Amino acid sequence: MTPPSRFDLADAGLFGLGALGLALFVWLLPSQHPDSAATYALGREAAVEEAQAFLARQGYDTGGLVPLARLTRTPRLLDSLQTSLGRSQAIRMLKAGGGEELPAYYWNVRWQRDEEQNPFGPGGSTSNRRVFEVDLTQDGAVWRLRNAESVVPRGGVDRDVLRALFDAEPAMGEILTASPDSALGSLLYFDLSSASRLADSLRLFEADRERLHAAAITGRPQGLGEAAAAAIAREHLGTTALAALPLAVASVEALPERGRSAARVRFETTERVAGQRVVAEVDVTAAGALLGLDVLFNQKERVEATFNKDGPMREEEAEDTIKIGFESGDGLRAGLQWVGYAVLVLVLLVVMFRRLATRSLDGRAAIKDAFLAGGMMAASSLLMVPMWAGEMGMGWALLAFIAFGMLFSGAGFGLLVFVVSASSDALARAVWPEQIETLSLVRQGAFVNQPVGRTFVRGAAVGGVLLGAEVLALVLVPSGSLVPDTALLIAEASYSVFGSVLASSVWYTLLLVLAVYVGLGSLLRRWRAGAVVPGLALALGVLGFGALDLPVGPWWLTWGFPVVLGVVLASAYVRYDALTVLVAVLVAGVLWGTAEGWLVAASPAFADALFGFAFAGGVVALGLVGVRSARDGEALPHYEPDYVAEQRERGRLQRELEIAREVQRSFLPARMPEVPGLDLAARCLAAEEVGGDYYDVIPLGDGRLALVIGDVSGKGIQAAFFMTLAKGFLQTLARETDSPAEVLRRANRLFVANAPRGTF
Repeated sequence: MTPPSRFDLADAGLFGLGALGLALFVWLLPSQHPDSAATYALGREAAVEEAQAFLARQGYDTGGLVPLARLTRTPRLLDSLQTSLGRSQAIRMLKAGGGEELPAYYWNVRWQRDEEQNPFGPGGSTSNRRVFEVDLTQDGAVWRLRNAESVVPRGGVDRDVLRALFDAEPAMGEILTASPDSALGSLLYFDLSSASRLADSLRLFEADRERLHAAAITGRPQGLGEAAAAAIAREHLGTTALAALPLAVASVEALPERGRSAARVRFETTERVAGQRVVAEVDVTAAGALLGLDVLFNQKERVEATFNKDGPMREEEAEDTIKIGFESGDGLRAGLQWVGYAVLVLVLLVVMFRRLATRSLDGRAAIKDAFLAGGMMAASSLLMVPMWAGEMGMGWALLAFIAFGMLFSGAGFGLLVFVVSASSDALARAVWPEQIETLSLVRQGAFVNQPVGRTFVRGAAVGGVLLGAEVLALVLVPSGSLVPDTALLIAEASYSVFGSVLASSVWYTLLLVLAVYVGLGSLLRRWRAGAVVPGLALALGVLGFGALDLPVGPWWLTWGFPVVLGVVLASAYVRYDALTVLVAVLVAGVLWGTAEGWLVAASPAFADALFGFAFAGGVVALGLVGVRSARDGEALPHYEPDYVAEQRERGRLQRELEIAREVQRSFLPARMPEVPGLDLAARCLAAEEVGGDYYDVIPLGDGRLALVIGDVSGKGIQAAFFMTLAKGFLQTLARETDSPAEVLRRANRLFVANAPRGTF
């Protein structure tokens, strides 16, 4: 038999697979994960400077505003690129510079007021704090401008744009030189009547030149047509990252809130760029200023409007041909996950109440699990405060209030884990106690010992197998899109990437292992041992693995891959124990969650990624230290729930009562004496296991009988003891005298002399 301090041949194979899986994870993930196309090379300060220089050129004043720069994703564009090109080709395209034309990763720079504002108070929405928002490509080229408060720069005039468009008009040159912004802006407006169409843009543009000439001579306002609006918008596009796209004017429409002073020009690509149809909407004033620039990827295509004499009658929209793949099954899957967990928790809640009724529930271990899970959930939420602060623009007072609410959420989650832990632990101890032995040791703080050490090393190896399986699934299905579930990179959303990932992995993994493996696994084991592995695998197919779920590819992969991982973990649970599964999912989750630190070039979370690998290495190192220790068997602390000790004590008392009942029964007459002419029968039913009811028939010789019927005060063992004492007295005294009164007097004296005072 293999010594307990060593591993067997199967363990050696597991370690080899785990090392191979970790190597595949590090080697292949950069070519399969779109985050590897992101880079922090530009830096926050440079991004702010580029965005501020762009705003200054447009005539916007950012004085008194606070800038915030973050590297961000465009999830829908990422999904569409991977769907149309394939994941690997899309990643190669983004790395080769395609991210400049199609910014799947970009710098978001916003300017907001430095003031605390309560979004639930009289001030209204927190979006009022944002004034300008500029999006830059990863190389620093502008591709979007949001003007939240519709600020008009320089009175709505951009002389450089007007000079570039109308430099052939001498009179316009005089106006641009001599007229102030207010006067220049009042001379120009847009006349976008239905009769003015883009079909003859050259003629219309020449007409706009004539109108400008008339404005210069007469000083009276003149209306510019669609062609001038399109020319102004295209001039602005030429200074952005969109200049290289094959864009054509699709429509020009007035901005109702601006009257006739501004228009929105919609450009659409004449051909798809990397499978994408790009739409740019440019808001400009008639005096050449840029009010806003928005870019849409694969939005709904416009169908040409139908007109009548009163103007546009209707405008229809048709869905684009490219579907957003990662949204197709998310709703159903998320719903099933919620329903699955709700049903499982409800079953465990019923188990808990039934156990409470029989006083067979362990609260000590459940309290530890609840505090750990609730604390980790609160910590993971609190570490996300930067995301709340940036996304909602909250002041610190409100953030403190939200943080306080997060603590209460953690407490509520801890209560849920208490229910799951208490009921699942009770089930396992009754059905499969060996599966939670090492988990019980860890709950007591016994980390350095041989059983826990072997479990840590095995769990880390299984975690490596999970990571390798994740990457191989990506390689084998190159058409599937892998899209992170948030626009923010985790380095932008958390104070500590490693801390946030570790905390969220701990609480989720603990709930998963306790509810599914310990709880559901015990129920399946009690029903049928052969149903454990397939049952747990199917359960994980529905419930998923949280951060380790892969929303990629066709539906059969999205739903089937968790089942494959479920078979791996269920097999590890059956062969080893619950702590092995917990360590495996925790190690894999931490390494997967912190991978952004080494996937994204120049990431500020690179140290967090190193912490992730250090965590996995620390688990293995601690396991090896435990394996080499001498602590095993009797040297380990033995944990016994209170209810187990109580059940054992109740069992001991029950056995003693059974013995006492048999003894009492032996003191009662086994059979009645046979007396000619007299029938004797007796029956005694004790109110409890034993009691003080007493009857006896004492043969006195010469055909005489002494009949005794008595009831000792009280019930239970004490009454039975005094009944036995009385029997001895009466058996002796009845043979010494024929007088019942004398027998009772002597018995009373003997009883008083031998019974403790105050008994009756």
